[in-house]
Amino acid sequence: MPENVNAYDSGYRLERKPWSTGAGVKADDFGKVDFTNGSGERVFTGWMQKTEAGNILRVDEHQDVELAVETSNQRQTREAVMLLLTQELQVITARHEKVVSMYEDDPETFGAGR
Repeated sequence: MPENVNAYDSGYRLERKPWSTGAGVKADDFGKVDFTNGSGERVFTGWMQKTEAGNILRVDEHQDVELAVETSNQRQTREAVMLLLTQELQVITARHEKVVSMYEDDPETFGAGR
């Protein structure tokens, strides 16, 4: 595998493909972005739209895949909780090191509640 693999090459992120904004493009299509997988297949199309109630992120799904949305505030809260959990687990592990082992791994691998 190449040394400098980016998030698109590794499949960690979907590739973004902005829609054309040239002459003849429908006004409703401005600002839309397709997100494609490693095979170049369109997975989602997303765009921000201003409404009377504020801004809304709109997403069209083009494949049968699960989509979750996480804001920066939600991410910061999750990361703070995970840090606290890690610290508490380290305390428990230190107190009971003969019978408890703790391994670092990606919590998303195991899903919620594990």
